[in-house]
Amino acid sequence: MSSSTHGVVLLDPLAEINGRKAIFLRDNFGGEVPLSCPYPPLELAFSAAVLREADIPVQLIPANVEGWSHAEVAERLLPNPPAYLLVPSAWGSLLDDYRLMEILRSALPETVLVISGPNVTAEPERTLRNSAVDIVIMGEPEEAILRLSQGVAWHDVPNIAFLEDEQLQTTERRPPPEWEQYPLPARDLLDLSKYTIPFSRRLPSTTLATTRGCVHRCVFCPTHIWNKGKVRARPVDLVLQEIDELVGRYGMREIIFRDDTFTWDRERVISICEGLLERDYDLTWRCFATVSTVDKE
Repeated sequence: MSSSTHGVVLLDPLAEINGRKAIFLRDNFGGEVPLSCPYPPLELAFSAAVLREADIPVQLIPANVEGWSHAEVAERLLPNPPAYLLVPSAWGSLLDDYRLMEILRSALPETVLVISGPNVTAEPERTLRNSAVDIVIMGEPEEAILRLSQGVAWHDVPNIAFLEDEQLQTTERRPPPEWEQYPLPARDLLDLSKYTIPFSRRLPSTTLATTRGCVHRCVFCPTHIWNKGKVRARPVDLVLQEIDELVGRYGMREIIFRDDTFTWDRERVISICEGLLERDYDLTWRCFATVSTVDKE
């Protein structure tokens, strides 16, 4: 790594699929969303918060909502190449992500190119052999990109895959242990007015994650690729602190809980609702649930 490269860039790209622009939900859901309804990149905002807490210089580039092409992104990075650049991939964006990585490799030859996402988690070797990617993060990106940027040897960084002498190397697979206590997502690095959640009834609206994982194994959902049927929950007081920030700092009037199954723990939901009632905010919210985890109350 050259002394002329430093810090980390977290990139949420604008894809081009068969000549049309496309925006993807680049987390464990991994699907395409309408151009008019982009979601905030929560995992990148968490990654930025973790890096910032460790005093790692970090830049979050929301190229999708800014309308920047891959070439424009590369041009903007040329004056100050990062040491590491992370791109989360999605199910339908992979080939375009390969194209992006080729452009970035040409422009930033000394930057370590990192990719994450459910698709590359399932098949890391295919991406390493067919693209300019240096490292695949298998599962959640925050801990791995932090350890890499801190100079930890690749073999000692959990949840990554890379090629060494043309041989696939994979490190320990495990859920990152600190997510429950991560700092609040660095939403200040995003212009939240540029994100419009589908079916929002009130604006401004945004998303919030209070858990990762799900105990169910629905055949249509890729979450088990990452979470293996386990749930990790952030403390209720930290959830309420984040809601305080969303309302007080950002003026949110509607929140969409992005948990796989927000209602998985009945008493926890009641505790969160009691906290909201005490605050008496002018706030509405929506969540994902399953029939088996709800009752009349």
